[in-house]
Amino acid sequence: MKNFCFLTLIVCSVLMISACGKNSTPPGSEVRLQSWIDAPLDGMRLPLAPYIIVFHITDSNAVTSGELTINGNIVAEIPNPEGDTNYTVLTYNWQPMDYGIYTIATRAKGSAGDWGDYAKVVVEIVKPTVTLIPMDIKTPTYTPTATFTLTPTVTSTLTPTPTLTATRRPGPDKIRFLNPHPNTSQIYFRGTGCGRKEVDFYVTVPASANASQVTVYYRLLDRNDSNHTTSWFSKLMYHPTGSNEEWLQSVNPENEISGTANYPQASIQYYFTALNSLSTSAIKSDVYENIKLDICNH
Repeated sequence: MKNFCFLTLIVCSVLMISACGKNSTPPGSEVRLQSWIDAPLDGMRLPLAPYIIVFHITDSNAVTSGELTINGNIVAEIPNPEGDTNYTVLTYNWQPMDYGIYTIATRAKGSAGDWGDYAKVVVEIVKPTVTLIPMDIKTPTYTPTATFTLTPTVTSTLTPTPTLTATRRPGPDKIRFLNPHPNTSQIYFRGTGCGRKEVDFYVTVPASANASQVTVYYRLLDRNDSNHTTSWFSKLMYHPTGSNEEWLQSVNPENEISGTANYPQASIQYYFTALNSLSTSAIKSDVYENIKLDICNH
């Protein structure tokens, strides 16, 4: 039952993640059969329990499936559940069989039958550790008492042994995104005479959630054609000086989003994801759209 609850929590979190991306594609390059792994992260230590592997595949053209290998063995080729799209998220219910080191690799397959490069992470399945909390246990005392009459009587007194009480240590709180906002609602690209060309993204995650990683995802949406968008791009966020709850990252679309020139009048869509240090919670924020990006011709 414990494993089922753990698996259910991960599945619910995964289904909330509608789209993810890896670090930005270099400006001017074409997206070609890329794959990246969102969960688990490289270097994670996991329990011997069911785990949902989450990875993405994308291409300039349609992607038909994604391949998953573990320690060099192909365990699944998962078809694109959205049909002939060029971007999708795939999941696999992994049940590790033993403790040890595992190399997880994924790659994308294109509509022409060609394969992209592997994305890899290395994780360790570890044995649980038990922490013993020392307690002051008194040794029972035997006190004989003798009363001498015609018939001697001996009375014994025993001090009872204290009851051992297990101490339960609380885990991290649920991850919540507070006050997500940009520092501006208008930026420009190309020319330098119109205004700022970079936007700063901010979000607050309470310290009690013990978030170990927060990421901002962003893309361009044509304001004149809602079906015309770029791929999602992403950057890891960091704590600004003097804060352990606020997260910050800056993005310059002209330098960090391929094809910006094709969007002379665009909106920037963005959202946040976070993981906590125990990897029991992976959660995605709402998608926001309150920044305009326009071409500057002077």
